[in-house]
Amino acid sequence: MAIAKAQQHIDPDLFDLFLSSGVYLRCAKRFVRAEQTDEVDVARYGDGGSASSREAA
Repeated sequence: MAIAKAQQHIDPDLFDLFLSSGVYLRCAKRFVRAEQTDEVDVARYGDGGSASSREAA
């Protein structure tokens, strides 16, 4: 999704909100098995992200 943001395929502000609000992690916890999730460095991908988050356990 970060590539889609960079290429203007998705709204950059909405993507940043998706990360900084933690919605991505809530979705992962609900729909993805823990062994399928990766660590995400929110600060790397969004403006306004703060710290690293870990899988949906």
